[in-house]
Amino acid sequence: MKADLAETMEFFSIDKENVIITTVKKAEEGDGIVARMYDAEGTASTVGLKSYFDLGNLHHTNIIEENPVVADKIEISPFGIETYLLELK
Repeated sequence: MKADLAETMEFFSIDKENVIITTVKKAEEGDGIVARMYDAEGTASTVGLKSYFDLGNLHHTNIIEENPVVADKIEISPFGIETYLLELK
């Protein structure tokens, strides 16, 4: 996967200031991307994610990328740490 990015663009952005993305990496299996994030303020959030990449299905998974479950949105519980697998189209 290779992408050229203009100086004014981002590979990923989210719409919640209380949520911190700690990891963006290639998935252990397949061609997806793993995003790990946490809530830093104790506020439950539904997070909007924008990406430079053309994303397909979203899966909620655990920290070691086991048992992914299809998700329709990114949800972070208060002080929660969550891992999502983003499929590329």
